[in-house]
Amino acid sequence: MNNQLSKLKSVKKEEGFTIIEVMIVLAIAGLILLIVFLAVPALQRNARNTAMKNDAASLSAAVSEFKGNNDGSLPAAITGSGTTSVTVGTNGPVAKVQANTTVTLTQSVTGTLASYTTAVNTILIATDSKCVSTSGTTTILSKGMTAIFYTVENGGTAQPRCVDV
Repeated sequence: MNNQLSKLKSVKKEEGFTIIEVMIVLAIAGLILLIVFLAVPALQRNARNTAMKNDAASLSAAVSEFKGNNDGSLPAAITGSGTTSVTVGTNGPVAKVQANTTVTLTQSVTGTLASYTTAVNTILIATDSKCVSTSGTTTILSKGMTAIFYTVENGGTAQPRCVDV
């Protein structure tokens, strides 16, 4: 009889999980979910920033191609703003951008980069302008070049960027 009782006790111990084991598994699952929820917004922000940088690079290449094809002259117009393709100049090269990106062309800007901060998903092409960085402050000068302004997100704040073409 003692032999049967010890078999019953050993079978009962192996039937399920203890409450401590279940709590540990739930705590680990909760930590994993917390890490995922904290990482997703940063990944989305990085994806948006990369897309804006790619759009600016695409526009920079199109402006550079336009200048190369037109003896260094600057484009006077752009068409297709807010679509997936923007034509630089009349019948000029086409730049691929995000569908929700607005592209604006302006002439000769000067001042500091902060005064030309663009909204997110907006790119400003400034002809006859150049970005110059002095001691952390970017200044825009008229130099017969083209500057492209766009904004990226950095920890919830907008950071203006300027690229020369």
